[in-house]
Amino acid sequence: MEYLPVEVIGNILSRLGAARDMVIASATCLKWDEAWRVHLHTLSFNSNDWPVYHELTTSRLEILITRTIFQTRGLQCLSIIMDSWIMWMNSQQPR
Repeated sequence: MEYLPVEVIGNILSRLGAARDMVIASATCLKWDEAWRVHLHTLSFNSNDWPVYHELTTSRLEILITRTIFQTRGLQCLSIIMDSWIMWMNSQQPR
């Protein structure tokens, strides 16, 4: 693994799909972190991928997604799929 170029690692991370999985994988080492930040081209947020999304308020969810997006410089494809019921419930919570 240590001989893989960061571009290839970024391509591998892009195929993982879920943003949560990519963030976890990027914590593996500095090389994987660089691959995630510079060479990741596909990122997906889906409320079915991670139960924690259901617990966040709408504003916290927006902050999480925005921070993640701004940390990736090579991003070409972004997918955000949030259950409308979750978004409605979160918007009903006091801020």
